[in-house]
Amino acid sequence: MSSNSISVDDNSPMKENDINSMKDEDSDEDESDISLNLAKEKEMSVDEILNIVKGISGCSECDVDDVEEWLLCDSNDQGFQIMTNYEILERVVDEQRGTEENDSETGEGMEDETVPTHGEAFMCFENALKWMERQPECGGVQLLAVKRLRVLAAWKPMTSSKQRILFEMFQSQNILTEVWIYSDEAFYYNISKITPITHVGIPNELANALVVLSSTAEDGEIEVQISVSKDPYNYTAHIELITTCQTVGDLLELRQSRENMSKLFPLTPDLWLSWLKDEASLADSDPASKQAVIELFERAVGDYLCNGGCDSACPPGPSPGPIALSCIQARSGVDSGLTVQVWLQYVQFAVNHIKTADDVESVRVLFERAVSVAGQHVSKGSLIWTAYRQFECSLLQHLETEGVDCSRQRDICVGLFFRQLSLPLLDTQDTYNLFLEWSSSRLPNIPSLAMDNIKLAVQHTLKELLQILPFEDALTSSLDTSVKVDIFKSYILREKQHGKEAQRVSILYERALAVNPLDQLLWLEYVHFADRHLASADTVLGVCSRSTRNCPWFTELWRQRLFLMEKYHQSSHKDMQGVLEQALAVEYTSASDYLLLWLAYADYMRRRIEQDSDQQDQQVTAFTELLAQACEHLAQRFGLKGDPQCILLQYWARIEAAYKGDMEKVRLLWNDIMTQGHSQFAEMWLEYILLER
Repeated sequence: MSSNSISVDDNSPMKENDINSMKDEDSDEDESDISLNLAKEKEMSVDEILNIVKGISGCSECDVDDVEEWLLCDSNDQGFQIMTNYEILERVVDEQRGTEENDSETGEGMEDETVPTHGEAFMCFENALKWMERQPECGGVQLLAVKRLRVLAAWKPMTSSKQRILFEMFQSQNILTEVWIYSDEAFYYNISKITPITHVGIPNELANALVVLSSTAEDGEIEVQISVSKDPYNYTAHIELITTCQTVGDLLELRQSRENMSKLFPLTPDLWLSWLKDEASLADSDPASKQAVIELFERAVGDYLCNGGCDSACPPGPSPGPIALSCIQARSGVDSGLTVQVWLQYVQFAVNHIKTADDVESVRVLFERAVSVAGQHVSKGSLIWTAYRQFECSLLQHLETEGVDCSRQRDICVGLFFRQLSLPLLDTQDTYNLFLEWSSSRLPNIPSLAMDNIKLAVQHTLKELLQILPFEDALTSSLDTSVKVDIFKSYILREKQHGKEAQRVSILYERALAVNPLDQLLWLEYVHFADRHLASADTVLGVCSRSTRNCPWFTELWRQRLFLMEKYHQSSHKDMQGVLEQALAVEYTSASDYLLLWLAYADYMRRRIEQDSDQQDQQVTAFTELLAQACEHLAQRFGLKGDPQCILLQYWARIEAAYKGDMEKVRLLWNDIMTQGHSQFAEMWLEYILLER
């Protein structure tokens, strides 16, 4: 058998005795041929090889040094290029025998110390990233570092070619290379514009590509992350980081950036809409994440046009200076219609995930929440009503197709038409025309008297709409934020004077504050209105929470929030403490702001004291400890200017006298008051004398 007829079955390894028998049979006739072939190969010069290589397309720039290095590479690590058939087979058998020996050793208890493959390393980095993303201690810079290692592991299998010198043949001044990695994005770079970077085991072009992919596209992200970490209350830096993450396509970092910003600032409706759109699209492919998206929607509707129950979604706000200066332009002038769009996206998400009859009822409840909050928005409220009506009408059509009794569902649809037509919305006439068309086919037997009553109700609604249209037209034509707020204030005054229902006035406050969420006096006015006219405690406390979240530097809003939390008896003592801590964390410019906060909380603590009860002594002690803490806090920050009139010390002395009768402690407190320069004031002595009596 000749060497040219050797056949090896891929599924049956070649044995060593097979090779020996093959050698014995054909050694004489093959050795002479092999020697002749080797002699001919040795006679070929480097120049002849070079001429052949240059004739290959793309290798015209190859020179003698390239060929010599190529041949040297082959001689150092021959592989199978210049071996005879028998030498190749012997090498395969040796490798197979070595593998079997290693397997047997492993079976005898020895550990396998093989280095992980590139693929195994890639999966390890992938799993490590998933773990790190769930750890609050891991920052963005650490995640990016591991991502670069993951990219390196992904590239390694692509750079295992032995003859790497061939890559130098394709150097060019203007090569546009498209590189895809394990990522959602494709990046393009121009080699001629990149400074060469050496990378062990990787050609220059691929090394440059690796650096560009893992560094250039993310360097901007790292820079902005550093900026945010240095100044967490820089509103503009947060916006830049979110934009950069969107550009890079880093979804996990984008989610974390949005989360971090939402903890410090109320997000604008357009920021919420972008975030919700991204998360909702992921929930479509991963049903398990549906609940997380619903919770995100609840947080979004809690920032604007809130109907209560959003207090838990309002974490502490930042210090006043950075907010007032850096984000007033970014957060003012918001289109109030976008807040309705948040509700629309919420109900649309719920409709898309209906799977059971219970889901239908849940969507109904959600629609009712939406219309109660945004349904009276004159210019945009009809969007919510239309979506609600279309949902119920589609259910009616389905029931009619099934041939079941649908009288109840028909009544629901008619009721929605009536409720919408009773509100002064911009498209009232169009809605009425649509109802006439719908009722002609669905309600053929409706009494004419009922239709006449509906017509009269619509005429009354249109008359009411005509009276408020000038305000709506002025709001539409105005581009200046301050002018819009003034129009809203006049609009609100008109609604109050005409005795309109509280929900209509509340919607106007919400629309005005969506235009300028930094108007602290308007927030305070809204808080007072909500306390007097809105029946739901959740709604009132929700307004209070959002007011301090938007204007944390305004002490009066914090005081009102503490008072109303106590008034409605829906907050625990721990909740009250938490709000005080949030308020004190704000960097106020005046000592009087801190003093007012301490006094507001001290009043709450005094009212908690239950006379003639077993808890009285404990409650009095807690109160005096609070006053001691307040005095120490103000003294450390402002010295004697923290409480120049010694209001806290006087308060403390009165409580000691009234509840404990500890006149020795009272005298010590008044001694401190007098030594602070108050001994020359008669009113101070009179206050002291009253306590001694």
